[in-house]
Amino acid sequence: MDDKSMWRVVIAAVAITTVGGLYFYNQYKNGQPNLLNASQNEQVAPQHEGEPLIFSGNILPFTIIEAVRNYTNPSVPDAQISVMIEESGHMEDWAATAAYLVRLAEKNGAITGKVRVFLNNPWGDRSPTEYKNLADAYFDLRPEGERVGSGFDVFVAQEIAPKPLIAYDEYVNELAGAIPTGLSNEALDRLNKKQEEMARQFVVNRYQLPSSWQYQSKNTYMLSQDSIDGKHIGIVAIESKNDVNNMQDCLQSNNGTDLVRGCIRSGEFSYILPDEKRRPPINFKAHNLIASDITTSDTCENFIKFVDMHKKLSPADTSHNNVFLGTLIFSARVDADTIGNNYPRLLIGFLAQCHENPKLDITSAMRLAAEKAGMSIQE
Repeated sequence: MDDKSMWRVVIAAVAITTVGGLYFYNQYKNGQPNLLNASQNEQVAPQHEGEPLIFSGNILPFTIIEAVRNYTNPSVPDAQISVMIEESGHMEDWAATAAYLVRLAEKNGAITGKVRVFLNNPWGDRSPTEYKNLADAYFDLRPEGERVGSGFDVFVAQEIAPKPLIAYDEYVNELAGAIPTGLSNEALDRLNKKQEEMARQFVVNRYQLPSSWQYQSKNTYMLSQDSIDGKHIGIVAIESKNDVNNMQDCLQSNNGTDLVRGCIRSGEFSYILPDEKRRPPINFKAHNLIASDITTSDTCENFIKFVDMHKKLSPADTSHNNVFLGTLIFSARVDADTIGNNYPRLLIGFLAQCHENPKLDITSAMRLAAEKAGMSIQE
């Protein structure tokens, strides 16, 4: 397994642990490290002194999608950062921006983490990311032998992908999410070709391209499989100190829960397909909420229907449901510090709101239940 594959395994494991841990955050309430309170006036070194540089670049202006610290493992705080930049710069700038954000995360107490730099797009950091991802950086400050990779690996694209290619990739992915199961190989092949043609026509019309336009992938639009040692990436200039200050604020923010703190962009990124066509219908026969394809934007009516159909749960399915509820609480932006020991009361209030307002989306129902119980909502 190469460095990049190993990083992906570690990051996936951290993400899964993070969401699962949300349900149990009250257990950690009194055990947080002082890393949460790093000085806001601490300056971040532009680069590691004495390191021979491979190349240098500018820190480009960026929009924050996500900048959080994960304290599921209090001894190894983990940072997850995603930003979008406008269509500008070169690979040196994208790599330098990612490397600089790693250093910001380090200065604010993170031991491990991942930084992702995307081209500004309507779909944010949601998969598929191949053509909109300009740079990824992974860091691990643990001693050699405990860490993954070199400890500071940056992967960068060589070119910005054309926006029609990104839109095509996004549309094909959304269409694929609605493919029914049980098709023969021949039927699946026919459907895939039909969907690819639908996506091609969509892109031609949306971007007013020649009718002969065809999808053409290009490796230089995707992240290189070879990493660059981030310690050897220098900084020429910071184009927006305000953006850097905003990131600093996010990495020091206590918004969120005791396990996950920081900033997450409010509001949903857009989809091309309407919801009912974008994904398969809810699977009410699934054993747990995660497997059911219910999302945090679904209605109380569907949620209650699913719960009523699943009275007897295995320990594993109960655990999966807890993960879903933890995600729902985070989505509703309920302030963990105001929940205290009233978690059961919050869930009872949530179910009551859903029974009273079956057409309400479950995120809003959770938010209303928290407000009624006197808990704070983060803006």
